[in-house]
Amino acid sequence: MRTPRLQLIHLEDRCQPANITWLGTGENGDWSRGENWDGGSAPGAADTALLAGLPAGRHPPVIPVGQNPSIANVQIHDSCNYDLTILGSLTTKGVLIQPDVPHGIVGSGSLNDRARFGSGTVKRLGNSAFSIGGGFAARGIAALR
Repeated sequence: MRTPRLQLIHLEDRCQPANITWLGTGENGDWSRGENWDGGSAPGAADTALLAGLPAGRHPPVIPVGQNPSIANVQIHDSCNYDLTILGSLTTKGVLIQPDVPHGIVGSGSLNDRARFGSGTVKRLGNSAFSIGGGFAARGIAALR
């Protein structure tokens, strides 16, 4: 009589999209540092980065020159009290800045893919170039400065 064997079947990897909140608790505001994000890792290609209010002493997010993260979406909530600084490049399917947010996106890098804005702002640093590629749509009034 044969003894049944336990068999393991390898299934494909399944990655659940997540909403990941910026905490700014790392030693600096580097976007890629896991300790700056709720859950301990930066958002991936299927995830949404949530930017909301930070207590004093925490670091706002910075995507340094040479970093090129790709995520599903960025949502900047009305409680957000800082700017997202892009010096490298951020590729996303959409950016939603909630109405009446005094902060937005600043930088000298690039925001790629489709960008949708509420009434927030996109500002460039100094005389540097800042590009938005892939399309732009706005609800109400959107200012590019």
